[in-house]
Amino acid sequence: MTNINPEAPSPETFIVLSKKMVELSPEMALNQPKLFQIGKDTARIQILTILAYFNEIAKVKEKLQGYELLILAGFISEKYSHDSVEDILLAFKDAIFSGRQFYNKLSIQDISDVLGVYF
Repeated sequence: MTNINPEAPSPETFIVLSKKMVELSPEMALNQPKLFQIGKDTARIQILTILAYFNEIAKVKEKLQGYELLILAGFISEKYSHDSVEDILLAFKDAIFSGRQFYNKLSIQDISDVLGVYF
């Protein structure tokens, strides 16, 4: 497996993901390559970036640890292999704008719930 870094995204990455999240629609996501089409490592890296982004913007005191982000990236890339990276981003967009509360802690179960509600 490729060396994947679970650190917080750079400020530039935050800007790019924030703009993409604002502009992204289900119709746009529908026409994007699916995770299995972009390759396992590429899918994991892109999902990890989204998870690290969400980990920061959720504004909780207890964030997910790096190893948890890595576990989740692998799980998501396998479970949602026939969805696109943009679909995953839409799930987190939905969680943010639906008013979902995480009560000072973000857990693996919270992320699974966010995806379960969306998909």
